[in-house]
Amino acid sequence: MVAKYRGIWIRRPLIWTVFVYSFGIILSYYVSLNMFILLFAIIILFFFILFLQFSHRMDFVYILIMFLLIGWLRGIYFFQDEGPLTDHIDTEMTVIGEIVDFPRHYDNRDVYIVKTEHIICEEGQLPISTKIQLTVYATEGQEGNIKEKALYGRGEKIKFQGRLKKPYGQRNPKCFDYRLYLKNKDIYYTMSVNEFAIKTCSQVKKSYTKPLQSVSIWMDKTIDKYVDGDGSAFLKSMLLGHRWDLPSDIRNNFSNIGTAHILAIS
Repeated sequence: MVAKYRGIWIRRPLIWTVFVYSFGIILSYYVSLNMFILLFAIIILFFFILFLQFSHRMDFVYILIMFLLIGWLRGIYFFQDEGPLTDHIDTEMTVIGEIVDFPRHYDNRDVYIVKTEHIICEEGQLPISTKIQLTVYATEGQEGNIKEKALYGRGEKIKFQGRLKKPYGQRNPKCFDYRLYLKNKDIYYTMSVNEFAIKTCSQVKKSYTKPLQSVSIWMDKTIDKYVDGDGSAFLKSMLLGHRWDLPSDIRNNFSNIGTAHILAIS
């Protein structure tokens, strides 16, 4: 593919287009403009490009500028999107939803990604669809030992009650932005509860599974079938990224010798 710019034919215009679009998204992280101004500029530029095309005076640079603005607009929309439950931050609510990702199990907590179907709050029961990262902490028994936790699986519908929170962002300049990390996964909120604040609404149902998730499920079952004990947990951690399957002492040993990255080659 070639494109013309001021009489010069440019090779691989698609690569240039993707590059300026990506640059526009990156630019939106540092420079924020009014979305309607950008949208108006894109519309004007689009009709200007059509005029140049019909008058046979088209230059590829105008197309690049338009895709730069489109990427800029896309990035600003992403960073400004706060999700449908922004007005309910720091309020108690009851949530009904489905576990849509593989649970992560740790020594004292389990982490689930729940896609909500309904929330129950002061306004009543509202049909709202969004994602919440739910952390369920185990409680201690009378002897001070953590009780055996109730585990829930992917596709299971659950009901839980707690206080809705917004993930923390950058705690220090130029450091890891946890809120942005979750936002890239369409997760806008978090909630922490104990094991008594959650219960099952229905049995596990067959839900749509993405192709890569189907492969991951098959690999998980195959490893469990042919490998036992810590060997199974090690392989799933290294190949599937399921680091939570490893006992904490093994994870700590890898961290202490600086080789924890081996556990997440996936």
